[in-house]
Amino acid sequence: MSQNATIGIDCRLAGLKNAGIGRHILNLCLRLPFMAPGEWRLVYFLADKAQWAELMSHLSEINLPAGTNAQDYLGRVQTVIAPIKHYTLQEQRQMPAIFAGANLDLLHVPHFNLPYLTKIPRVVVTIHDLLWHEKKGKDVTTLPAWQYYLKYQGYKIITKHAVQSARAIITPSKTIGETVGRFYPQVKNKIRVIYNGVNDFHLDNCPPFYLKVPEQYLLYVGSLYPHKNVGLLLQALAQNRDLKLVIVSARDAFWEQTQAQIKSHQLESQITFLGQVNDCQLSYLYAHAQALIQPSLSEGFGLTGIEAMRAGCLVMASDIPIFQEIYGRNFVKFDPLDVNSFLQSVQDLRRWRTPEIIAANRQLAAGYTWERMTEHTIQVYQEVLGSSAAQNT
Repeated sequence: MSQNATIGIDCRLAGLKNAGIGRHILNLCLRLPFMAPGEWRLVYFLADKAQWAELMSHLSEINLPAGTNAQDYLGRVQTVIAPIKHYTLQEQRQMPAIFAGANLDLLHVPHFNLPYLTKIPRVVVTIHDLLWHEKKGKDVTTLPAWQYYLKYQGYKIITKHAVQSARAIITPSKTIGETVGRFYPQVKNKIRVIYNGVNDFHLDNCPPFYLKVPEQYLLYVGSLYPHKNVGLLLQALAQNRDLKLVIVSARDAFWEQTQAQIKSHQLESQITFLGQVNDCQLSYLYAHAQALIQPSLSEGFGLTGIEAMRAGCLVMASDIPIFQEIYGRNFVKFDPLDVNSFLQSVQDLRRWRTPEIIAANRQLAAGYTWERMTEHTIQVYQEVLGSSAAQNT
């Protein structure tokens, strides 16, 4: 069955505007045509034509062998435009038929949102985290209570269906694999841990750009959702007026709430909001920051920390299991519930900034590659296709 297989990937979330999940899917879809077995046909379900254009804009990031004709490989990909928004009733009603119309041997939905009525017999899902299983209630939403409750119940139903229906469940870390196994013990044998990769940014290849940032600054890259614990950073800045913080974050539901907290603490002069930036700008910010700060209470992987290490930036992060797994001993730890612990870690940065530590961080980050992630994902596809063939003989 693994020969002449048609593999479908739900790529509708691919792209840098969708943060870590978007970068993950983009890099998987970008590399599959060049790494998957030659007999496979790939079907990419895209939200719009702009996603394919974004994929093609990143082709230069792949180290293709000399003389390789990229178009020969890309000819294996059939694109299906499915302009259907995630987490909606429309997705539940329409995507199953769109998937079915592609005559797939295997479907990979790289998120929890496998539509309930999907009839593809061989499905792989990726569970990046189970945050909303662990963090729930009025503090994690800006929606009215009745709307949040309905949405939360839908999320629980769809997630349970996804993990139970999938032939294999990919998680980006052992920590998340254990979390999935804790909530759904019956699926433990289907869990496959595949780490994310990291983009190797090169400022030398970037066109000129300008960013107005302080001479010395701490850097935060990510969303402003409550589990990201940005409030701890605001408390720290209020206690130490010499600290400067640069925040890279696209607007989300908690943007106005964060702005109100900044104003209440009178931190306007200490914080620079940059919104979404491109990879060249992000590389510059990593390279010049005192440290990347990750105060999260929960994460699925910690991609920005690996990116920062790759760029030679120190990482300060919560002392929680996921960062212990991904970063090992290569980060400055602090208690995410204790502002004094954070401020002490800021003071510790001076002794961490040595050539030896920076080199060790770069070496650690170099071990996380998108090629390895893609290779291991292909192995999961082969496992599912092969086991299915064995069941049918």
